[in-house]
Amino acid sequence: MAATVLHVISRLDRYGRSQPLRGIAKSQASENQPTSIVAFSADEAIVSELADAGIETHIIQRRGKWDFIAMGRLARLLSRLRPAVVHTWDATALMQAKLTMPRESRLVHSLQAAEVQLPWAVRLIHALREKFTTIVAPDETHRQWCEGQGVPGDRVVVIPPAVEVPSDLNPEPTRSLLLSRLELPTDTKLIATAGPLLRDEKLDEAIWCYELLRVLHPTARLVIIGDGPDRARLERFARLVSDPSCIYFLGERSDAKKLISTADVFWQPSLSRSTPLALLEAMATSRAVVASDLPAHQSVIEDGKTGRLAPIIDRAKFTKASHELLEDDAIRERIGSAGRDYVREHHNLQSELASYHKLYQ
Repeated sequence: MAATVLHVISRLDRYGRSQPLRGIAKSQASENQPTSIVAFSADEAIVSELADAGIETHIIQRRGKWDFIAMGRLARLLSRLRPAVVHTWDATALMQAKLTMPRESRLVHSLQAAEVQLPWAVRLIHALREKFTTIVAPDETHRQWCEGQGVPGDRVVVIPPAVEVPSDLNPEPTRSLLLSRLELPTDTKLIATAGPLLRDEKLDEAIWCYELLRVLHPTARLVIIGDGPDRARLERFARLVSDPSCIYFLGERSDAKKLISTADVFWQPSLSRSTPLALLEAMATSRAVVASDLPAHQSVIEDGKTGRLAPIIDRAKFTKASHELLEDDAIRERIGSAGRDYVREHHNLQSELASYHKLYQ
């Protein structure tokens, strides 16, 4: 019989760790495996989406780090559900769940790359080193880090981030519809970027790079997919440094994957600590990508083969890499195809789902 799994996450939305959690929960539900989710805050649209898939979501609002009322509600819920497995998806969720979960429940934690930079999260993981049934690391570097914190090696598994590689690639209908809605001509060069609108996404630098690129490619337009607390500032910044008719903020979109597939070039300018799923999704749809030259992006991009790497703080180099892709259709298509092949082999969603299902047995 399949184990009952309760997923716990701080914020349930379209970004970050919510994406693999939602995919795994839907996969479990489709196979009639008992699963439910606890979140301390959530996007209502995502809760509705999960409900449609038959997944129960419990929202427990927290007021500050130590909300004992919220902890009491979580403890009562865990006592009622008595899940065989409690799977936590961030350090805050780990702290709250470990304080309230039944002793007989197995503890699985998916490590976020950002956690290794947070002193309190490092102390928490070290303190729980013998309590984990399994800790999931995104790559070999973080597996070694876990072992360095004293987590037994046989309790650490590597499951790389993954996305679905579509079998049918035909972005033209979506592209035509998008261009029509934006009132753009068919020869427009679309540059897309996607993700939460936060300061460390470096979208202000991307806007500067776009202005340089527009000198070389007047028909180029920048499409920004996503939402977040930095949106208002970025929109003001775009109005100051660019033509407002050339940069489009599309907001949070349920069809983000389709929109990404319409781009001629996809940008990942962020200071990522782990491989962004939006970057993998762009590669999975054969988009040529340009990413900031950081270890998290170097792990999936071989410069000139599966994408292009350039320092986002060096606007000239970032712009030059993008210009070369827009200028040469053959190079752009070759790099896009190689990126898709790489994702299919190393970051395939079906392999990720199978690995997680194995953990719950």
